[in-house]
Amino acid sequence: MRVDLYFLLALLALRTVFLAFVPGILGGDGMLYASAAQAVLQSGLAPDAVFQSRTYSVLIAPLLIMTGSDALQPIDMSQLTYGHPIAQAILYWHVMLDLVVVGIILSVYRKMRPDGVIWFRAGYVLIALQPFTAVWVNQVLPDQMSAATFFIGLYLLARIDGSTKAGFRTVPWAAISLGLSGLLRIDMALLGLALIAAWMLALLRPLGKRWAAMAIYAGLAFATPFAMMGSYQYVSRGSFAYVDTNAPDNPDVQQGGYNAWTRAWVLYPHEFLEFVTGSGMAGWRGYDASAFPDRAFASASQRAEVQKALQKWRDEGYSPAIDATFRAAAAALRQERPAQAYLIAPMQRTVLTWVNPDGAAPLHHGLNLQPPWTKIATAIVALMKLMVGALALLGIAAVIIGAYRTGLQYLRSYPTRVAALAFAALALRAIEMFAVNLLVKSPALESRYGLATWPGILVLSLFGLKHAPMIWDICRRRVVNSRKPIGAP
Repeated sequence: MRVDLYFLLALLALRTVFLAFVPGILGGDGMLYASAAQAVLQSGLAPDAVFQSRTYSVLIAPLLIMTGSDALQPIDMSQLTYGHPIAQAILYWHVMLDLVVVGIILSVYRKMRPDGVIWFRAGYVLIALQPFTAVWVNQVLPDQMSAATFFIGLYLLARIDGSTKAGFRTVPWAAISLGLSGLLRIDMALLGLALIAAWMLALLRPLGKRWAAMAIYAGLAFATPFAMMGSYQYVSRGSFAYVDTNAPDNPDVQQGGYNAWTRAWVLYPHEFLEFVTGSGMAGWRGYDASAFPDRAFASASQRAEVQKALQKWRDEGYSPAIDATFRAAAAALRQERPAQAYLIAPMQRTVLTWVNPDGAAPLHHGLNLQPPWTKIATAIVALMKLMVGALALLGIAAVIIGAYRTGLQYLRSYPTRVAALAFAALALRAIEMFAVNLLVKSPALESRYGLATWPGILVLSLFGLKHAPMIWDICRRRVVNSRKPIGAP
């Protein structure tokens, strides 16, 4: 036992030292969050409500004090900066959150008690050295904090079994943590609420009459972070709203027609980068309709109409008339290729949120890798992701088989409850991302949208590692039985 403890501490120390030396990056939306945090620190007032919640800026404002005289220095918005003092301060905070998440995963794993010392320690190595929960630690973005608070809330929710008074003491902290995750990223609010509702329904029978009281308790606790932020916003700006869907930073306000059109055909990451995030920039290749794939157009005449709109966009800027042209192109494409627009494109983008080679960024930055080492690191991480994904599928199978055999009795073990909630969170997030890709905003094809589910995926992979022998035995017996002649015993 002591050997395992020393082994684990050495792995965690290695992870901490490595992540601490990854350079913080200040760029893109991170500049906006950092600038808003400076304004909060300077004035004490909440930022103006915009489409992307600035709750993250409010929470990181005290961390800027760590930078000393650099806390309020103007940020150069024209270029991405490596090692910026503000980014470094946020990096250390994100690394601490990552260690909390990894520590929770390891504590759950210890309770699983898989057979065999070698397999047990292999799980330690996998979790302590995996990069998937730390891909965004060096970015000044809310995703890392939102993912950490979401998983902490999920873990605390799993600690509630409905049989003891301890459940009532745990409920508010679980709900507050999930609420904070939703406050940081508004799309996580619905996911957290759905997770709480699903768990309350699962506990309906064990709790009996106490179920309603616990559900109300959880709802009030979940709403607490939103009420606090709303109150701060009201005192500062005279309005409870901390998000404004009509703000200029809402992509659908800027170019809703173009977004509706790209949602109907964008399939791959390189298309997303070039035609969505890079749209309208100087020297953009997309001003020529020939740059777009054939699947983006319902007909040759539609391509010609889009070409005119693109040229006008380049010469005069984006306008309502151009927006209307793209909306017409989107409608025509949906009518001509409904399977592509309503199923294939949104589903493929949703799957690619998780099934992608991303994850090697900490290695690239931390080790200052150059080609071909960047490709080698990416390949290694991709293989690791493939292994984790395969084990997670086994874990999902184990959860489903156990629930099918014994029903809710299967949830008596708290590691099993964590795995079940992780599966529920992954399924709900996938459904949510499909809806987003189908209905709103620009196409969503960034791996950070799946970050909140990665701790749960790792729990499922460990659950799969533990139950792999059981699943193998079930499969073996089914194969043997299928080969028996009909009527044979």
